[in-house]
Amino acid sequence: MKHLFLYFDNRAAHDMTLLFHLADVRLRHNVNQAVGVRVHLDQKAFKKFEEIVNGEDFLDKLEKARRNSKSAEAREIVSRVLPVANLTSRTVGWSAQERAAEVTKYMAMHRMEGPGQVFYSMAPDDVHNPLCIRLAYPYCGPAEFPAVVSDDFSCNLQQRLPAEDGVRVPPGEPGPQHLTESVLQRLASQNPVATTVVFKHLLANVHTNLIGIQEERKLNQPLERRASKQRGMWGVSACYRDVIECNDRASLHVHGMSHGGLSPTLVADVANDKELREEAMAALDTQVMSQGLVVRVQSSTTTRHCGLCPIGDFFFSLFTGMNL
Repeated sequence: MKHLFLYFDNRAAHDMTLLFHLADVRLRHNVNQAVGVRVHLDQKAFKKFEEIVNGEDFLDKLEKARRNSKSAEAREIVSRVLPVANLTSRTVGWSAQERAAEVTKYMAMHRMEGPGQVFYSMAPDDVHNPLCIRLAYPYCGPAEFPAVVSDDFSCNLQQRLPAEDGVRVPPGEPGPQHLTESVLQRLASQNPVATTVVFKHLLANVHTNLIGIQEERKLNQPLERRASKQRGMWGVSACYRDVIECNDRASLHVHGMSHGGLSPTLVADVANDKELREEAMAALDTQVMSQGLVVRVQSSTTTRHCGLCPIGDFFFSLFTGMNL
C-alpha cells in the first residue's frame, strides 16, 4: 500500500476515493486481527461465562446474531457477555480503546521514571516546506523538477514569485504560476501523502538526532550502554511517549514527553544546595535555548516595518538544500 501511494507519477496519491477506501480496508483488517474477548480474571466471572457459552441455545442465538447484529438475539448475547468480559481492541488504530490504553502507559512511565523532564511539541509547516511541494509533483526525470530545483525556486517560494524553472502549480495547469498561499494550500490538500511522508521524516530526525532515541531499536538496552552513543540535547533519554494529532486544517503535529537527564525530582533534590543548583541551571541553559526565536521575531518585525513581504521566513534557507 505504501509503495502504491508513493508511485512516481502520484496517480494514487491524488485519488482521494482510493485513499479513503484503502484506509477503511486497513482499519477493518486491524479490527479483525486485534479485537477479541477477554474474560475477567475472577473465578465467578469465568464460571458465569462458561455457563453462558455452554448453554443449549447459545450457538443458535450466536448464529442469528452474526446474521443480524441488530436482532433481539444479538442484544441479548451482548447484555449477557459484556458484564463478565471486556473487548480487547487497544491495538486498533484511531480507536477509543487505543486512546484509553495510552493513559495506563503514561501512568506506568510516571511511576517508573517520575515526572517527565520535558514536554515537547512539534508542528511543522508542511504547506510551505519545499520537500512537501516537490513530493507533491510527479517524477519527470533525473534532470527535471522535482528531482532537481534551480537556485531561483527557493527564492521564488519564499517571496511568492512566479516559478521560473518550469514549475506549474497546481499540476497540469500550463504556464508558470504565482506561489500564492491559496495555491500552496491547494497543492498540499491534493497530495496528503507527501505532507505525511515529510512529517514522519522530520519526526524521526528529531527523535534520532535531537532527543537521542533510536527508533529502530527492538530490545531494551541499559542506560550505561546508551549513554555513550545516544545522548540527546536533554541528556540520555530513559523513555518517551508522544501522540500525533491533527489540527483544524488537518495538518499533523506531535506532543510528547521525555524522561531522562535532569529530571524534576533531581532538580528538587539539589534546589537547596547553591553550588549544585547553579550547576544544574547551567546544564539546563545548554539544553534549552530560545535565541532563534528572538532572531525570527526581529526579522519579522523588520520586514513588516520596511514594507517587505511578511511571509519571508528567516529559517527558510535551512530547507533549500534538501533533495529527493
